[in-house]
Amino acid sequence: MKKIIWAVAMTMALSGCRKQDIPKWEPVVSVNGEREGVIRGIPTGVTFDRVTVEIVGFDWQTVATVEIPIENDAFRLILPTDFAETDLQPVDRGANGRNMEGYWPSVASDPGARVATMRDEILVWEGERRVGRIYLTDWSGDPTVSMLEKRFIGWQFADRPFVLDGFTGRNDAFTFRDCPFAQGWNAFAKINASRENIRISTDIPADAALGWRFELWP
Repeated sequence: MKKIIWAVAMTMALSGCRKQDIPKWEPVVSVNGEREGVIRGIPTGVTFDRVTVEIVGFDWQTVATVEIPIENDAFRLILPTDFAETDLQPVDRGANGRNMEGYWPSVASDPGARVATMRDEILVWEGERRVGRIYLTDWSGDPTVSMLEKRFIGWQFADRPFVLDGFTGRNDAFTFRDCPFAQGWNAFAKINASRENIRISTDIPADAALGWRFELWP
């Protein structure tokens, strides 16, 4: 059954400023208490009052929706951990790559592991109007700058530890390197290794120049 989870926003005080020195709006965001930072790239005049994320599980269905109000220019996204076993999805697609009920086109060290995954889009809303999305990356957001070798961060819940190997299923679209997942929520990087290949890794250096970016909804 799909669940709706409301989380409490984390408030942060902003220093006062004169009207003529109003800075560009850059609210603060974090996920599970980590990756805290301001959201860059919000156009002047664009505001929003809440964010939503969907979590995908069994049969690629949405098994939970998290909705967070923005208060005092900040929010803290806390992802749920109380999934029923029937909500979770098989971790991989098997040695032949044909089990499309599984999430990763790879082979896990523990094929009995089950996962739930946050969709790529963290959607932002003003009232009932969808304004855009935010994402965590070390790409500058400049469309003239290549996305090759840039990290785009996702999150996945695992019911037990497992490791993904380099198997890519029936094609070479994905490569898996340094991919141990712990029990609970894990951040992982999707790296554009080439135009035809995405490298997946849970090894995200502490000094990676990651930042939150905003993108208007088309």
